Amino acid sequence: MNLPKIFTNKFHKLMNNDEYENFIKSLEGHSVDGIRYNSNKLTEEEFYERIKSVSNKIPWTSDGYYFNKDESEVRLTIHPYYHQGLFYIQEPSAMFPAEFLDPSPGDKVLDLCAAPGGKSVQIACKMKNQGLLVSNEISPKRVKALKKNIELYGIKNTIITNSTGKNLFETYGTYFDKILVDAPCSGEGTFRKDKHSIKEYEKYATEELYAIQRDILDYAFKLLKIGGQLVYSTCTFSPEENEQQIEYMLDNYDCQLTTAKKSNGISDGRPMWAKSNNSELIKTVRFWPHKVIGEGHFVAKLTKLSGDEYKSKTLKIKWKPFKEINEKIKIFIDSYLNLNYDNYFYFVKDEEYYIMDDKYPFNEKNKIENIGIHLGLINKYNFIPSQSFAMTLNKSDFKNIIEVDFDNANKYLKGETLLFNRENGYYGIIYQNNILGWAKFNSGIFKNLYDKSWRKVSDGNSFDITK
Repeated sequence: MNLPKIFTNKFHKLMNNDEYENFIKSLEGHSVDGIRYNSNKLTEEEFYERIKSVSNKIPWTSDGYYFNKDESEVRLTIHPYYHQGLFYIQEPSAMFPAEFLDPSPGDKVLDLCAAPGGKSVQIACKMKNQGLLVSNEISPKRVKALKKNIELYGIKNTIITNSTGKNLFETYGTYFDKILVDAPCSGEGTFRKDKHSIKEYEKYATEELYAIQRDILDYAFKLLKIGGQLVYSTCTFSPEENEQQIEYMLDNYDCQLTTAKKSNGISDGRPMWAKSNNSELIKTVRFWPHKVIGEGHFVAKLTKLSGDEYKSKTLKIKWKPFKEINEKIKIFIDSYLNLNYDNYFYFVKDEEYYIMDDKYPFNEKNKIENIGIHLGLINKYNFIPSQSFAMTLNKSDFKNIIEVDFDNANKYLKGETLLFNRENGYYGIIYQNNILGWAKFNSGIFKNLYDKSWRKVSDGNSFDITK
């Protein structure tokens, strides 16, 4: 591997010779992959029965396994299981920050730099769809991937925003119980996995990047309640982006570090790499590829002990809340689902309807991509349920279902007509007890309602791994 000279020279000075050699040698090796199951849709036993190519459990997670995609008999990202949102493929070390944040049902949580969404869906599973998760991404392009992953996972309690820390602060003030800052970084920890990151490295390892990280941390701390906890993480080895950023927080705010359980190769942070050699920095966490089965990561957890409290600004919004459900939606739910949403709040914008279990604060300034459950669209004739709505439902929630085999599941996902005949109305298409999407019968004709933007182009090598 042709590593950047600026990188190798730096760590040759920071490390002793033996560690430096082991470290650089590890970057020449193979990267490892992990997979987490969606605990909102599967039990651990069900996951293990379906995904045959997992190996050992990842020791620092509650829901992750090692997974070798090169040895897998099937590309899971085109299997029906992927389209059901049953798992998330993620680098093992990257699973630690959300685990360390330890959100609980009922918390108010902010994932400030959330795309592509792996940590957001991990947080949401721990919250069990109770409380509020604000998943924010500043990049308009990357927020699309975030939205797709949250919808696939069937998350019900998330507001997705495309905003800055400053604008979020004006909306929420001192509001959140827990905040995750998975900061933009120079990406040194991804060198082994992503060769493109080596080419881009010198473009990002700059003072400008360090200032951006600090600015994000400043706003995150303001958004945090007194007594709340903030987890900061990067996928880089750089002291300037890691210990020195936490040193800045300890010097400028009333906060304290929490020590993580460090086993299975997880290492202490390195106080000697900060400017003041603050011994507290030993409580931070480092993942080194020559010590763990995973890539490079840095993680720190801060508790806010005191600070100024800020109230949110009252801003007019176009999203209108309603306590009474629209009659067309009520008829649809009563006719086709074993559910009611009587205690929810309804929001509408441009004839698209959304629901959440509370009137949580939000405003247009944050470029809202989604609020809670996106129910669907009302045109001048009917209510049309969304794909996102379907993904939040369980098999038992439907009054009408069609259970399909593997071949019909793939046909459905490609938008094809299935050879079934049922009474008129809406049906949930079910594959192995989990939802794929909606279908509708009209005069005996099957109408495939799988979202056109989600449809599969081809099967690739997506054969049935359960046989």
